[in-house]
Amino acid sequence: MKKLIFAVLSILFLLFPSCGAQTYRNDFSAEELCKKCAEAMEIEEPETEGAEAFPEENRPGLAPEVAVCYSANGSNLDEIGIWKATGEKPRQVATFVANSLFDRYLENEAFYQSYLPEEAPKLRDTEVRVYGNYVVYAALSPERKKAFFQFLEKTLAKAEQPAVQAGCLIYFSNSFSTAAMRTQTVSTCIAW
Repeated sequence: MKKLIFAVLSILFLLFPSCGAQTYRNDFSAEELCKKCAEAMEIEEPETEGAEAFPEENRPGLAPEVAVCYSANGSNLDEIGIWKATGEKPRQVATFVANSLFDRYLENEAFYQSYLPEEAPKLRDTEVRVYGNYVVYAALSPERKKAFFQFLEKTLAKAEQPAVQAGCLIYFSNSFSTAAMRTQTVSTCIAW
C-alpha cells in the first residue's frame, strides 16, 4: 500500500512541474555536474560512482549517464545522484529513480535505523526532480536539500538573452514554478 501511494504521488509530482516552460542547460556530463554539486554542498569525504551505482541490469536504457556522490565518512548518509537522460525520456527516468530509491529504502530500513537512526529520514524523504534532461535526487537534510536544488537551478539556468524592443532593453529570464505551483516570470526593463 505504501509503495502504491508513493508511486502515485511520484507520478503526480512529475507531471505538475512541467507546467512552467523552464529550459535548462544540457552541456554538463552527469559526473561533472555531480562533482560540482558535491563541492558546493560540501559533502564530507565525497565518493563518486558512475553507472556502477545503478548497474545496467538495474536501470532502463533511458539514461546512459549516471553519477552518484555520497559521503564516505560513515557519520552521515548524505547522497546526491544525477542521471542525464536522452530525448523525451526524463520523466520516465524520474519515475524509475523514485521507485528504485523507495524500494532501496524499504529493503534497508532496518539497517538504516540500527546504523544511523537520525540519518534515516534523509533516505526516507529523498526528493527527485527533473531539470531538462537531468534527473536528480537528493538524500539530504531539508535545509541542505533546499540549498542543493537552488544551486542546481542557478547552475543549469540558461543565460539570459537580451532583446531590443521599442526603445527598451529587456532581459527575459525563464519562468519558474514555485512549491505552490505558481508560475512566475521575471524581466527587467532598462530605458535608454
